[in-house]
Amino acid sequence: MAKKKARQCAPGNSTQCNREGSPTVHKPSTPEGPLEVLDVHAEGCKLKWNKPKDDGGLPLDGYTIEKMDTSTSRWVPVGRADKDKLEMTVTDFNLEINVPGPPGLPKITDYDSDFVQLNWETPMNDGGAPINGYIIEKKDKYKVNWISATEIQGNIPQGKVKGLNEGDKYEFRVRAINKAGSGEPSEATPSHLAKSKFLKPRIDQSNLKNVTVKVGQVVNLDVNVIGEPPPKVEWMLNDKILGSSDSYKIDSVDYNTKFSILRATQARKVACKPGRPNGPLEVSNVHKEGCKLKWQEPDDDGGAPIECYEIEKKDEDSGIWVPAGKSIHPNFEIKNLIPEKKYHFRVRAVNKEGDSDELETSLATLAKNPYDEPGKPGRPEPVDWDKDHIDLKWTAPASDGGSPITGYIIEKKKKGSHKWQKGKLLSGDKTTATVTDIEEGDVYELKVIAVNKAGLSEPSDSSKYVVAKPRFLAPYIDRTDLKNVVVHSGQAVRFDVNIKGEPPPNVAWIFNEQQIQSSGHLTIATENYHTQFVLTKAKRKNSGKYTIIAQNDSGKDEVTVDVTIISKPGIPKGPLQVSNVHAEGCMLKWDKPEDDGGEPVQQYLVEKMDIETARWVLVTTTREPEAEVTGLIPSKEYKFRVKAVNSEGESDALETETTVLAKNPYEQEERKLDYGSQVYSSARTLALKMLDPIHLGVYHAQLDELGASLDDISVFSYQLIPPWLITLPTCDLSLSHLKKADIPDWKYLLLFAEHLLNHSSIPVYMNDEPDKPGKPSSKNWDKHFVDLVWSPPKSDGGAPITSYVIEKKDKFSTKWQKATEIIGEKCEARVTDLMENVDYQFRVRAINKAGPGNPSDPSDVITTKPRFLAPKLEKMRDLKVHAGQTIKFNVKVIGEPTPRKSWRLR
Repeated sequence: MAKKKARQCAPGNSTQCNREGSPTVHKPSTPEGPLEVLDVHAEGCKLKWNKPKDDGGLPLDGYTIEKMDTSTSRWVPVGRADKDKLEMTVTDFNLEINVPGPPGLPKITDYDSDFVQLNWETPMNDGGAPINGYIIEKKDKYKVNWISATEIQGNIPQGKVKGLNEGDKYEFRVRAINKAGSGEPSEATPSHLAKSKFLKPRIDQSNLKNVTVKVGQVVNLDVNVIGEPPPKVEWMLNDKILGSSDSYKIDSVDYNTKFSILRATQARKVACKPGRPNGPLEVSNVHKEGCKLKWQEPDDDGGAPIECYEIEKKDEDSGIWVPAGKSIHPNFEIKNLIPEKKYHFRVRAVNKEGDSDELETSLATLAKNPYDEPGKPGRPEPVDWDKDHIDLKWTAPASDGGSPITGYIIEKKKKGSHKWQKGKLLSGDKTTATVTDIEEGDVYELKVIAVNKAGLSEPSDSSKYVVAKPRFLAPYIDRTDLKNVVVHSGQAVRFDVNIKGEPPPNVAWIFNEQQIQSSGHLTIATENYHTQFVLTKAKRKNSGKYTIIAQNDSGKDEVTVDVTIISKPGIPKGPLQVSNVHAEGCMLKWDKPEDDGGEPVQQYLVEKMDIETARWVLVTTTREPEAEVTGLIPSKEYKFRVKAVNSEGESDALETETTVLAKNPYEQEERKLDYGSQVYSSARTLALKMLDPIHLGVYHAQLDELGASLDDISVFSYQLIPPWLITLPTCDLSLSHLKKADIPDWKYLLLFAEHLLNHSSIPVYMNDEPDKPGKPSSKNWDKHFVDLVWSPPKSDGGAPITSYVIEKKDKFSTKWQKATEIIGEKCEARVTDLMENVDYQFRVRAINKAGPGNPSDPSDVITTKPRFLAPKLEKMRDLKVHAGQTIKFNVKVIGEPTPRKSWRLR
């Protein structure tokens, strides 16, 4: 459709302005057709049209091009063309191609005894692709099946059907063809009789004989007449035209006449046309432009002298008889024949009554010289070639046609083309030649044509395909895509490599000094002049140097590329050495991993596991391959492990081979026992455990309030009977039902250990579990982790906070699960290994020597998703609506933080 823009009315231009001075304008008329669809392919086509006759009173602003999907019957815009352009290439849609619709009813515009000429209207629907031909079908009137009569190339709605049998009746119909195939047939024509359109009248003389009758007798003559259009028949007597009367009766219809003498008054002799000349009709002295004919006089001259003989010729291509000359003798020389055409000849005798039947040659005569063209040469064989020439050889024709070979013509055709190109005439009978007019890289077929005096031979069979390229060329590997690559573990590595060389080089891929081939995740596909290397799900072990080698008889070329697969580091190198062990810690040492995964090791994660809990917890991180471990509980057994960390993740863990007991190294057999850290207390129960009691002896436990002895606190005498005696090796003292609320003034319990002459004592404080920490909140997050922060408990329960346990619960769970544990008093942690796009809540418990406290209030719901993500819109579809309708778009928008959205109208 054409578009226009407003303009001001020119002063004085009353023909374009109304009474108020406004321009009287309207929409432009429809662009002039036809709307041509050209260069149709799977994704689009090219359109051409003409300007509209009426621009509506304003200059055109441009053209809008629309398409309609036949499945939806909706027109939608596909582009806009400038006002000065009358064509556009449409490439942004998939063009559905169907077979064309039926053409219009064929009409017979010309005919003869053996052909018809048909015209028809093109189909209203071309199926979405240009019409590239038509098939004309025919059917004998008395048969059922339609058969193909001829095929028309191109969108030409007319055609000629040859080879009809004179006297038979036929029907015809047409099918259109496009890229999708042949469409539905048109309606069939009415039945048509195969007959001559223009035929000189000829009277059937079989019933015309000289008749002698007696006066008063009746004479009846029934005569058939041949001719097209149907001849007008007249009967004459003494050069006067007769009509029906009392004496004569004449009844004439198409192709027949009846004549009756109702009462003969006197004897009459009837003259008629001569009989057919006697044959055979001999053809002699044939050459490419003429020949000689000879025949015999007719037996019956029809009662009148033969005035002349008329000679006609017909070439088989046209099928039309045309005059060739006249002769008063029974012979004639034919001239002006077209060389290489086949001709038929006929002759008829002529007297004053008309023409006789024709005497016709039984076989066609080829207008040619006595010698023939040569036979076709042997198939040409390329014997040498390069980028600018091809050398050929072939065998001479088996027959020279009776005249010596005077030269050869070389024809060439590019692969994919349908047109053969003739070269220059090569004089002489030499059966070798060099073709030079070629383009490097193109593929050619070649033929040879022999030449003699009679003309050109049939072309030889085509040669095999020949590429215009060097025959011998050292290999060269195209290095365009052969660059060193670095990819992450699990990703793919791909090389597409073009290789030159003649003959085509052999190609090999080398890795670790060994040739590699397709296996597992590796695919190597090699063909002439190209090789492809595809490694899927790459692993760290696939890193290294890959070499491609191309080799032929002319030389060798090779290229090496470095492939680096980045992954998690290898396991730290062991053993994991433990030293300087004491009751609360030790030293660990190890070696760096042999493989850093292609990225520097950023740190090491050091973890411990209490044998009793069998739970691994993080102790510390370090950049060096050693670490000091603190916070161990004396007399507990531990295992330790170390992981290396780079940007790709954590390595496998290196573990200690044996457990480690957290204790001080005692050097003397007799020393004071140190067991201060091995005290566990709570508001309900006090339990004491001796550390490494290696000697037999008696231990005394005594409660003391600010220095007072147990005997001074008589109120508890019923609960405790001092002194408590604990005999090794149990070494456990349990004071049940000792409640801090009942004895608020107690500060600590003094434990006296008595062994030989040595005495030792430690204070044991009465402790509670810590209060609940503050409500956790997120300070950072992504799709697989959340960083949490919280405030410490208001009360630590009388003992320092030793760790925090973070628990998690997703929206589908009813139970809280431990997510991680943070050693120390730091009130922040990262929770990892979370699932993407899941709603989680978190809570925190504080732990001191008395045990874990109550959990914090649950955090707000936190969704695991990227925190920062560039905005992205889902694709919007073009809409076409009628004026007054509602337009609504529902568009999905992603992005973090939530993008700001706005709409614009261009």
